[in-house]
Amino acid sequence: MALRDQALKKIGDIKATGAPCDDEWLYSSKLKSCYKLIGDFNGFTWETARNDCMSLGSDLASIHSAEEHRVVVGLADTYVHLMANGVMLTKAATWIGGRRTGPNRADFAWSDGSPFDFTNWAGGQPDNYGGDQNYVQIITTVVPGHFAPTD
Repeated sequence: MALRDQALKKIGDIKATGAPCDDEWLYSSKLKSCYKLIGDFNGFTWETARNDCMSLGSDLASIHSAEEHRVVVGLADTYVHLMANGVMLTKAATWIGGRRTGPNRADFAWSDGSPFDFTNWAGGQPDNYGGDQNYVQIITTVVPGHFAPTD
């Protein structure tokens, strides 16, 4: 079953047709937003992921509510399980639009310029380990659904 079909089954309000989105995008009627997961297990950087989104006229996901978080995590989790093909992954993550804007623990913003008004940090995060954790991922293994800063 394709990612799109699995996501449709897993995330109740997501629709694939009759929505104001291009083909291969999924639409959340509750959030009135279109989503497309562009996955890669070959070392995509945050910048590469963002550039791919920008080339499609979009941006990395910014998350502003528990409902939006549920949808994005559902898409990410669906993709990871399909790509893993039964192999246990010790770390799988999906880039979202959060990025560090200053040296303080709470200095983050969304890449689309919207307010950084929702977080779901994993315990002890953000800690800026090594002084270079400048971007945000959603972890879909170990601490599922939590935000984690990374370099």
